[in-house]
Amino acid sequence: MNLPKIQRQLRAFLLLGVLMAGGASAQTASQDQVQGALKGVSTLSLYTAAYDAKPVDSVAVKDVHFPLDILAVDGDFLQVRWSGKAVWLDGAQVSVSKPVPYDCVKVARKPTKTAAIQGASTGCQ
Repeated sequence: MNLPKIQRQLRAFLLLGVLMAGGASAQTASQDQVQGALKGVSTLSLYTAAYDAKPVDSVAVKDVHFPLDILAVDGDFLQVRWSGKAVWLDGAQVSVSKPVPYDCVKVARKPTKTAAIQGASTGCQ
């Protein structure tokens, strides 16, 4: 029996477990959050399931204590915890703290307006 080889394999296995556990906690720490309502939105619609035809309830934006952790995402809908229950929000009503990668391209002409995520061009000088 080759004991040093088994010990090396065991150490590698334990190290892998430690690294995986560290990665999981880092993911939780950097979880996406709903930061607030978009400009002009005074009431958030609450849904029991993503893509329901009608909201089951609504809440005034001033009554919501942001940020809200995002539990799940289904297309444009975001699941959050509100008053102890998991509910779905329409993503078109809120702003999210998810960074959007982009390339900053400097050109001599004025850029044209395009549909984009709010704040995606900030930092481009």
